Amino acid sequence: MFDNLKKNMSQMAIEKLLKTYGLQLKHFTPGRLRLAMPGWKSREGDLRKLLEEMKQDPDVSAVEFTEVTGSILIAYRESAPMEKAAIDRWRAILEKYR
Repeated sequence: MFDNLKKNMSQMAIEKLLKTYGLQLKHFTPGRLRLAMPGWKSREGDLRKLLEEMKQDPDVSAVEFTEVTGSILIAYRESAPMEKAAIDRWRAILEKYR
């Protein structure tokens, strides 16, 4: 039961962050999420910079973009969305490429 609560809290924190920046959560499991980025083709340069910056985050282990679907797969430390510092870093990165 506690695991489900943690998963739901993490998902809500991530969804709130993404909604602000027009990204859509397509799939979520703790430690991994897939995002859709509508209109990425018109912002390909920003997308590349965003991905490179996310890869440098200490809580992110992998970032991969799929052109066919226009989605981003991010693998991260499972507890990161529950930590204000991680959310603040991710928000700062997203702010740059809004």
